[in-house]
Amino acid sequence: MENKYVPFVSEVETFNTTMGKPNFYTPNIPEEDWQWEFVYNFIMEELNEYKEACEQKDIVGVADALGDIMYVLCNGVMLHGMKDKFTDVYN
Repeated sequence: MENKYVPFVSEVETFNTTMGKPNFYTPNIPEEDWQWEFVYNFIMEELNEYKEACEQKDIVGVADALGDIMYVLCNGVMLHGMKDKFTDVYN
């Protein structure tokens, strides 16, 4: 496990470690397509939930969808080994 703290990403990293899920620390595209496809499909599902919540003027649904998108995004950061680079990418 890397020691650098990155808000949100580090919490997902800890969760993954606790649950036996992979964390990668070198930028990569996973060999197994299902790994990145899972992240892609999950983000798309949450984007649709966000859209529906906005259309329904459901602010609780909006918050839920945004939180879920953030969580899945952070999983993608760990899957692609970008934790230590993500602050620079964001900036």
